[in-house]
Amino acid sequence: MIIKDREAFFANPKEALLEISNMLSCGGKFYPTDLYTSSIINRAMAINDAYFRLTKLNNYVAAAPYVRMQMDNCISCYAGLIIDEKHMLKFINHFIAGKDLYKFKDANKNSMYEKYVVQELNKRYPMFKKGYEYYNDMIHLSNQHFQSAHSMKNGRMQIAFEQGSYYTEEEISCHNNNICVVNKQLADMLIKLWLPYKEEKLEQLEKKQQEENIPMNQIIRELIKDYPEIVNLLSKPKNTD
Repeated sequence: MIIKDREAFFANPKEALLEISNMLSCGGKFYPTDLYTSSIINRAMAINDAYFRLTKLNNYVAAAPYVRMQMDNCISCYAGLIIDEKHMLKFINHFIAGKDLYKFKDANKNSMYEKYVVQELNKRYPMFKKGYEYYNDMIHLSNQHFQSAHSMKNGRMQIAFEQGSYYTEEEISCHNNNICVVNKQLADMLIKLWLPYKEEKLEQLEKKQQEENIPMNQIIRELIKDYPEIVNLLSKPKNTD
């Protein structure tokens, strides 16, 4: 894997996520959950691109909130994994329709509110909740922005009205490390949890295909027939231009 350490990921995050996407494709075999995971990966790539572009401008006031946005991808990724499995396709259907997902429950009958998913994620990745709360202050105006705009020099307060900031080298290093840690957590879930889930489902479908001797696309159509948003999406004509 490309994602081996912080330096490797920081060097080429796009290639790392593309590699994961290729793994999840399972050789081009489709399963409806691909509609969800591909959306997460695409958004993750866009967030990384924005973060690294802003850091090159030394604009960490604008870049830091992207760490929290990438954490949101982790939250969404894990929410799909702990959902009560019998409602998985309904969950995907609601996602495509743009409806609230917190009304769903996990396998233990807990409502999927964001704070609950964060608590569950923290069991897998200790410190996730602490980072989540810290970077919430980066999104909304808070004392974090006061600190980044003011400093003391020669006993006098200075105010920064510029694209850069008064972040220390240690603080900058912390943000850069955190975006990589969050990306590695996202990669971990996609590879260790989503990939085995899809492989298991594909194996079940392929077994059904062999036993009943029917085309795979017919099996997929039967699988999604009760989920109109998925059906409509997959029924759209492909652009051949």
